[in-house]
Amino acid sequence: MPRLHSARTGLVGAAIALLALAALTGPAAAQQGADYVLGPDDSIEISVADHPELTKLLPVRPDGKIAFPEVGEIVAAGKTPSQLAADLKAALEKHRNNVNVVVTVVTPRSLRVRIVGAVKSPGVYEYRPGMRVLDLIAVAGGLTSRPARVRGRLLKASGGVAELDVVEAVGSPETDANARLNVDDLVLLDELDPLRNKAYVMGRVAKPGAYDLGDEGRPLLAVLAEAGNPTEDAALSRCVLIRGKDETRVDLRPSLIQGASDDSARAIILKPGDMVFVPRNEAIVSVMGSVQRSGQFALPEDKPITVLDALGLAGGPTQAANPRDVSVVRMVEGSATVTKVDLDRIMKRKDFAMNIALQKDDIVFVPAKGEKGFTASDLLAPFTALYYLSRIGR
Repeated sequence: MPRLHSARTGLVGAAIALLALAALTGPAAAQQGADYVLGPDDSIEISVADHPELTKLLPVRPDGKIAFPEVGEIVAAGKTPSQLAADLKAALEKHRNNVNVVVTVVTPRSLRVRIVGAVKSPGVYEYRPGMRVLDLIAVAGGLTSRPARVRGRLLKASGGVAELDVVEAVGSPETDANARLNVDDLVLLDELDPLRNKAYVMGRVAKPGAYDLGDEGRPLLAVLAEAGNPTEDAALSRCVLIRGKDETRVDLRPSLIQGASDDSARAIILKPGDMVFVPRNEAIVSVMGSVQRSGQFALPEDKPITVLDALGLAGGPTQAANPRDVSVVRMVEGSATVTKVDLDRIMKRKDFAMNIALQKDDIVFVPAKGEKGFTASDLLAPFTALYYLSRIGR
């Protein structure tokens, strides 16, 4: 059976992560304003005066939470750094007296908004505080049709759909008709022209964009095929069809993977104004070290993946690899574990219990021959950096 070692990530790992991030992004992003609101994929540093052991570099997870020593899980998304610092201070002072907590945004998430439809240059644009719908339309080159011929909708990142009166927004830009935007909002502008019936395909497909439906609509799978089909990192089980104010979850796996001929996805006929969103599969594992192709690989949605499977995706170990001392690094609520795996034992002795199933964000490291004496602490410092780097861009 594999031997499990646990170790706490510390200042060394945080420092390496910070240096690695700086190497990738160049100079640090401009200081965020006091009203900056934290969200998933932000990388933050938390420091507690006179308590260096509590200094942590943490990512805000997709669920909006962080895990902090002596506090446990706490919601960070939706708060400013000062608000999060106040919440951490209150929680820590249940165990300590008069602590001073500072929260700093080290690497902000990519702040963006999207616009598709009746503009000259649809796409993704940088979000600016105070941005409104007309600001985004202007950045996208302006409307391609008269305002009276455009139906607008605002798909809010926080959930929900709001109708936009484009005529009123243009005529009275100071009113609420010219709605304020938030990070990750999507403005959808439909041309009210019967000759241009379109549906929109966004997300993880080869060719996102607007597609003609003809007079009677078209099957969902046919439009996806015209869009180049979902990419390898698509979450096929979580495709979403947005029709007006309704959202329907669509599982594409039976049609696209299993070849089913009678599943619900094949029965969907798209209508003008529909939007199909194929999200990214956020579950990945990393394979590093003496392998043919180091990198990150998506975890399949329909089956577990083992150490041998992951190594196969990476092209297998090189001739210089030491197959008897493979490590699987796993982050669990801010702490890390290292599990040793002997590939020779799996292959030659058929000890398949050692061929463990991998989980999201696991890192498989294959050392080279002659690299001996690694301890859990030796491995955790660089892998802590890799863990935070793996959160970038999600």
